[in-house]
Amino acid sequence: MTLREELKEKFEKDCKKTSKKFWNLKDQQMFWNEDEKLYIGLDSSKQEWISSLQHTTVPIFSVTCPVLQRKGNIEVQCGAINFIPIFKNDKGIQCRKCNKEFTVQLTIPKSSQAYKILNKLDV
Repeated sequence: MTLREELKEKFEKDCKKTSKKFWNLKDQQMFWNEDEKLYIGLDSSKQEWISSLQHTTVPIFSVTCPVLQRKGNIEVQCGAINFIPIFKNDKGIQCRKCNKEFTVQLTIPKSSQAYKILNKLDV
């Protein structure tokens, strides 16, 4: 079993045993979305809040969607935040907002523990 497969298995186990809801620091109730593997909550003004899995040993990163979208006469990035577990580095990811696929290339500081994991992924 490769390290990538081990991390994916750990992540799936952690997702299954995670709490299905919690209150965030802004006092909004967050609910676990099994399909997207993240917490989603709405505040009183219907603003959507998201949060990644909290209790896992698998590093998770927030990545903004780089896919260009037409807004009138200009193209702008989608910019939606997507939470990416480290084992999905160099893999195609579907944006949670625009549903377009993009490839993640994580840049992690060499001093980070996650950097060591990233370098061992496809060895």
